[in-house]
Amino acid sequence: YTPRMANRPIKYKPAQERTSVEKMSTTMGTIQRPNFRDALRRVAIILHQHITKIEQRFETGVRGADDTGLFKASMREVFNEDLYATPRYRCCMVRVPMARPGVVYSMRKIRTVYNTPTTDEIYDFAHQLFKKVQLSSECSIVCLIYVEKLMEVAKVPLLSDTWRPIFMCGLLLA
Repeated sequence: YTPRMANRPIKYKPAQERTSVEKMSTTMGTIQRPNFRDALRRVAIILHQHITKIEQRFETGVRGADDTGLFKASMREVFNEDLYATPRYRCCMVRVPMARPGVVYSMRKIRTVYNTPTTDEIYDFAHQLFKKVQLSSECSIVCLIYVEKLMEVAKVPLLSDTWRPIFMCGLLLA
C-alpha cells in the first residue's frame, strides 16, 4: 500500500522537529523490533486468499485445475493431510450374554471433513508453531515465499486438505 501524495511538495524537517519512532503508532513495528503477530496475521490473510481462490478453481472445474494447467491434481494427493495424520477410529462394543462368552466389537475409521480454513484458524495454527519452536517474525515471511514458490514451480495446490503439510514444508525450508 502506497499513500497518495497528490501534487503536494515534500518538505524537509530537521531532526528536532520529526516525531520519534517510539511515538509513531504503527502495527508493523520497526526494522529492529518487527511486530511478530502482525507479520503472522498478514501471512495468514495471504494464505487464506490462496486457499479460497484455488478451492474455487477446483470446484468450478476452471481450466488449470488438472495436470496440464496451473496445478497438478496428483500433487493434491501427495500433500493430503490424511497421509500424515494418525487415523482415528470409532469403536462400538456389544456384549452378547448367551451366544458367546466375550464381546463383539466393530471399529470404523472417522473420516475428516475439511472446510476452507478462516484467517483466524490459519493464524492460530501458525502462532502455536512459531511460539513452540521460538521462530522469528522474518521466518513467517520466508515461509510464505517458499509456499508460493512450491505452488508456482511444483504446481502444488494449496487447498483445505493440503495447507497444513505445505505450510510445514515451507516452515522447514525457512
